[in-house]
Amino acid sequence: MLIFEVLYNRFNMVMDFRKSHTLRFRQSMYGNILVGLSFLSLTFLTVKTFAPDIKSNAETQNISETVGPYTMSMSNDTVASINITPTASQTVYTGTNNLTVKNTCPDGATITLTTNSTTSNSLVRTGTDSGTKEIPATSTSALSNNSWGYALDNTDTYNAVPKKGTTPATIYDAVSAQTTNLTIPVKYGVKTDNTLPSGTYSADVVYSMSPKSGCLGYTVTWDMDGGTRKDGVTYPSLLGWGDTVNLSTLTPTRTGYIFTGWTNGTATFDGTETNANINSANTKTVTIKAKWTKLMAENLEYTPPTGVTCTNAQCMIDYLSNKLN
Repeated sequence: MLIFEVLYNRFNMVMDFRKSHTLRFRQSMYGNILVGLSFLSLTFLTVKTFAPDIKSNAETQNISETVGPYTMSMSNDTVASINITPTASQTVYTGTNNLTVKNTCPDGATITLTTNSTTSNSLVRTGTDSGTKEIPATSTSALSNNSWGYALDNTDTYNAVPKKGTTPATIYDAVSAQTTNLTIPVKYGVKTDNTLPSGTYSADVVYSMSPKSGCLGYTVTWDMDGGTRKDGVTYPSLLGWGDTVNLSTLTPTRTGYIFTGWTNGTATFDGTETNANINSANTKTVTIKAKWTKLMAENLEYTPPTGVTCTNAQCMIDYLSNKLN
């Protein structure tokens, strides 16, 4: 929560993680699974002008999550302080919240920023007086008068924090893994003067961290080993970590052979499983290969049914193979 308490002597701004949430969401498609995961962190900031200085009891928030074979983590500074001496002139006062991130997804990750409100991205003050109740988000990169915003890379180029439900602001966009701690400074600024009514102006700000789509699951290759896929069914080519497959619906056929199951190179399946985890090792790619047993004519005792004419052993093998599969 961003809170600006405005009086007329000094400001002391505190950024504090009060609550945290981890959110997972999953979207499924027939034959392919897309998995989305993000961290949501509510950030609490205060600006106070009491004298002496107000101390904060903020604590560092740490969030981590495993995504298949990959891990992501994000933590935040406990406090960012701003000392403000309001004057008759519009002045920018700032405080920085440092995000510390790590991510082993080889395709990278993103961090976005929004408010936690779908209706407002202003800092709002409660009270029964008739004075100003809001500090709106900035409309200019230099911070418009009586506004607030955020800036990256220790610059003075500010942006409005988008409302929840609109396009979020991307504050980090990596295309490779970050295996050591990386600090991302997010600077918050408020531009005001001593005409702003005293009180507490607040808004919740949400950081969301997500891995790139290439790390949300794994690819599957189905090797029929000379056989033919079953008609009318879809063999999934993309699965989310931990998702299962109904192998009983995917039985292939091969002339002269009996299907005996599947193998991924390390584990085997008899083909009757309805909830098989075909990639318990969480590899980036997996090949599922069909297993076959060849029918031998000398081991068959066969009498053709009525209407079936076989003139040689291979005919009998082919007929039995089709019936058994």
